[in-house]
Amino acid sequence: QAKLTAPPNIAPKTTVPLTIDVRDKQGKAISKFDTFQEKLMHLILVSDDLQFFDHVHPNYKQNGRFEVGVSFPKSGSYTLFSDYKPAKQSEVVSVLKLQVPGTSSSAKAIDLNRTKTLGDTKANLTFLFLFLKAGEEVTVIFDLRQVTSNKPIQDLQHYLGQRGYLVI
Repeated sequence: QAKLTAPPNIAPKTTVPLTIDVRDKQGKAISKFDTFQEKLMHLILVSDDLQFFDHVHPNYKQNGRFEVGVSFPKSGSYTLFSDYKPAKQSEVVSVLKLQVPGTSSSAKAIDLNRTKTLGDTKANLTFLFLFLKAGEEVTVIFDLRQVTSNKPIQDLQHYLGQRGYLVI
């Protein structure tokens, strides 16, 4: 299990230190971790209104403790997914919650458009089946193309040992 420690009064747009202590079921610090996807821990931060997402890699400080500085863009509730692999064990994802004090503005409508453009890259998301059901496995397909030529992207570079990641 993981325990999150954060300053009591986090201000939006200000870097704050977060500490994550990983313990076993008896409360003893886990001291050894296996590297997976080139890191000891992946920390995914998501605002509960789904308007903010960040993927960072805390530094291991020994004795089960990881530290990282992060900044939250606005007041509101955030969910943090701490992904790590204790030595010689299965990967673990711990779900942590954090509140950034202050008045939250109303959330924008969630954009469900499955085609996005970033720079000269257009990404289109499709599914193998027309209808999706909660709890059932689904195949997702990403078609990545250059905007200027509409040709498929051919030169994906490795990042953390892979050519692509999907966080759902």
